[in-house]
Amino acid sequence: FVALNVASFPEGIIESELFGHEKGAFTGASSRRAGVFEYADGGTLFLDEVGDMPPGTQVKLLRALESGEVRRLGSNQPLTVDVRLVAATHQDLEQLIKQGGFRQDLYYRLKVITVPLPPLRERKADIPLFLEGFLADFTAKHAKEVTGLTDAARRVLYHYHWPGNVRELRNCIENMVVLARGPVLDVEDIPTDIVEAVATEGLLALPPGRSPVAQLAGRTVQEVERELIAHTLEHTDG
Repeated sequence: FVALNVASFPEGIIESELFGHEKGAFTGASSRRAGVFEYADGGTLFLDEVGDMPPGTQVKLLRALESGEVRRLGSNQPLTVDVRLVAATHQDLEQLIKQGGFRQDLYYRLKVITVPLPPLRERKADIPLFLEGFLADFTAKHAKEVTGLTDAARRVLYHYHWPGNVRELRNCIENMVVLARGPVLDVEDIPTDIVEAVATEGLLALPPGRSPVAQLAGRTVQEVERELIAHTLEHTDG
């Protein structure tokens, strides 16, 4: 399982990330490098925010999917790959097609099985799971000795409506970990706008039991992401 967030890379870099490059293919390419298609050969490649992919790269992605071959930048030698592709986006691809921002042929090539994902506010049972994953990620990333959250902090985070969905939750937890004043995060560690929004709504009940995937608690977000995608594929005959 290999994951790549398309939106994280500028147009000039994304093709190298996808397909790899040969030494000297462009300025700064000091050595040969495989792309995610090669790394995912025989497994699953998850492309997040595929709607942000540049038009030229869309053409090459479509060609790779149809031929089962990729070419590293700077090479004419095709490489055969066997990859199961899973793509996600927060954008309306049909609207993007009308606006000329996304290829219709690629859209239909990707649209084999569609799994609509409700916003985080409609699947709040998953919030405790994400909290555990993000805490594990960011305490390691920032070398912080944060061991958990108080029940009060969990209640606030559970009842916030998260208009920015998982990304907003992720950024919130990273902010809390970086600025932590102790080993256990409390309400005062939560950004003020979130606390005020929850206080205004007057909702601070304890969250119900965790989702069916709660056994993933304590794993990193990348591990959770992989398990959730595998779970979805299993239940959609993907």
